[in-house]
Amino acid sequence: MLKVFILFLISCLNLEGQSNYDVCHGNVLSAPEWHGETDFYLFEEGNQSFRLDAPAEAGASWIYTKLDAVEDARWELRFSFGFNPSSSNYAQVWLAMDAPSRDEAQNGLYLVIGSTADNISLWKVKDGKKELLIAGVEKILDNSAPSAAIRVTRFKGGETILETDLGEGYREEGRARVEGFESQYFGVASVYTATRSKLFWYENLSVCGEAFTDTLPPEPLPYQAKLNAVVVTEVMADPSPAVGLPATEYIELFNRGDEVVNLAGCRVETSSGSITLGKYLLFPGEYILVIPQGKGADWGFI
Repeated sequence: MLKVFILFLISCLNLEGQSNYDVCHGNVLSAPEWHGETDFYLFEEGNQSFRLDAPAEAGASWIYTKLDAVEDARWELRFSFGFNPSSSNYAQVWLAMDAPSRDEAQNGLYLVIGSTADNISLWKVKDGKKELLIAGVEKILDNSAPSAAIRVTRFKGGETILETDLGEGYREEGRARVEGFESQYFGVASVYTATRSKLFWYENLSVCGEAFTDTLPPEPLPYQAKLNAVVVTEVMADPSPAVGLPATEYIELFNRGDEVVNLAGCRVETSSGSITLGKYLLFPGEYILVIPQGKGADWGFI
């Protein structure tokens, strides 16, 4: 009976995993409007397949488009190079980023295709610092005309999977956990020497997913009010006979500090007892009158 239960549990987990993959429907990158060095690329109809067509001189041609997909997201594309990649000839595909420039991005998720290890790796940028997440298998691009399909999937909660297809179906390169962040852009950079300026191809680019939603509640920070920030500036203990004011007692408080003070829970001690104040934000330089309960109408002219 125990074996039957375990098999059933595994079956349910597999079904749930398949369901997660199927959450992402449609292509939110349909007919993207590219910006940047678009003169150095030739685009096919729909703008989801393109190739580098830059002048015969070393450079790094960058294009980008608006895109906020990062939750339950999947990025897919196929690339082809007409050369063996190196540290001078490779590509970066920024799947998600918070700035239109890869040099200015403080938070992002990107692929490096090629470079010296002839691999496909996944990196992240957090608060401006780059970190390798998945190195990928080395030497898989070590030939004169490498080509592969790439798929990156990120689930809500952060689990991220990198897969590659060299012609025999997708295989997993690795998994990592990527914290959520607000994405606004997607971009592609081709880095090349003069003889490789027309030998980058990108095809069948497809992206689906949702924008990031911060579900963590804000964490309040403790604050200790400064001594004597709020002071008593006037006490009306005997309002009779009244002289131009309502015939009620009052205490005047003043915030002489430089920060807002929440009066909630503060107590005013008098000879007849203690008064606990309700929630009120007393701003710097502001006065407030504390009056007996039920006497508010008498002070309506203020």
